Amino acid sequence: MVRVLLGDHNELNQLAIRSLLHTEDDIELVGEACSFKELLYLNNQLKPNLIVLELFLRDGDVTSKIPEILKTTPLILVLTTCKERVAHLSALRAGSIGIITKDQSLKMILKAIRSVCEGEAWIDRSIAQELWYNFSHPEAVSSPIEISVTPLNANRVNLSPREIETAKLAARGLSSKKIATLLFISDKTVRNQLAVIYSKLGVANQLELVFQSANFGIFD
Repeated sequence: MVRVLLGDHNELNQLAIRSLLHTEDDIELVGEACSFKELLYLNNQLKPNLIVLELFLRDGDVTSKIPEILKTTPLILVLTTCKERVAHLSALRAGSIGIITKDQSLKMILKAIRSVCEGEAWIDRSIAQELWYNFSHPEAVSSPIEISVTPLNANRVNLSPREIETAKLAARGLSSKKIATLLFISDKTVRNQLAVIYSKLGVANQLELVFQSANFGIFD
């Protein structure tokens, strides 16, 4: 059973997500928070597996506070009305595993929730197009918050042959469980390898690896 905590101050959005998850046998909505302070409290008390988070709560923008949430909850899916590229990039860099906008269908939102709970990165197609443009056109970067692109290669970052193999699979968007199955190793080993790979490549998470993969010069 996936335990979900919702962070959103809009009552209509809360009602929609509440109604959506109430019909699912494998997902339980364990709590709802309107502010970051309330979110932290409920997070510590309820121990959810996933937080579905609006970037703007009652007490303001919480993007920069995502790392604090991730200390106790492993997964954050951003569900937002915000369509600013800088905000999306910041949320990814902060550690969220996916972003989906609220203009998507409830069916699609449910699919996103299930996907990230299985360890797969999720991102809206419209958002993906904007992010890909940013990564492939570094000259378009206009804010220090946005991510610049620095071409790398395996020798410069000292990736081992196994790390390159793991990185290639992760760059295809595969979950750690699927990578583990393909490489005949444990899920924990894959997660440890990915942490090292992200550190060496200077990326925050799998989504950033996916979008920057073409610039690393090590992916097929």
